Amino acid sequence: MHRFNSKAIQSLAITLLSLVLLLFSPTKSHAQTNKAVVPEFGFDMNFNHTDIFMGGRVGVCFPQLNASLAGTFKGRIGSRRVLLETGQPDVLVQYRERRYLLGIEADKRFILNEFGPSTHFGGFVGGFGGLSFGDYRGTGEAAPLGLAGAGMVGAFISDPSAVIFRLGYMYLPLQTESVVKHRVYLSFTIMVI
Repeated sequence: MHRFNSKAIQSLAITLLSLVLLLFSPTKSHAQTNKAVVPEFGFDMNFNHTDIFMGGRVGVCFPQLNASLAGTFKGRIGSRRVLLETGQPDVLVQYRERRYLLGIEADKRFILNEFGPSTHFGGFVGGFGGLSFGDYRGTGEAAPLGLAGAGMVGAFISDPSAVIFRLGYMYLPLQTESVVKHRVYLSFTIMVI
């Protein structure tokens, strides 16, 4: 267990360092505003055929850098059945797990095309780092608590003075082994200018 935690911490640290470097790397400015920092809020979700998380995000957009940094909270829609070992040979217990993610998301956008002065299309890379926690419905058992880190890549379309819509791939390993790590990432953000 200790080996897993040190690997998770190391992976999370490398992901966050890479995101900070990407976030502040210079790019050609395509912003419609002269402000260096703009507040933003919205919702995001990630899902696959076995699981779905949905939540909100509040943060700041850096229009001159084509980057965002946001605090996010997501929760699993409903609960999911998980199997746990009891410590006795060949004995498993099934619980209904609820899981939540609380952390920081960062992304860097790269503009590939402009459709007029107010619509941009391109790609993004990003990541999530934070805490994964949960509970088992109807029991006093504690669900695993630990660090969670995720990487994201995909496409975006935006009006740089109003909204950003992101759609892409997310790799999200959770504390629960039976949940598929490969997910679809979707985010809609409104900027307050």
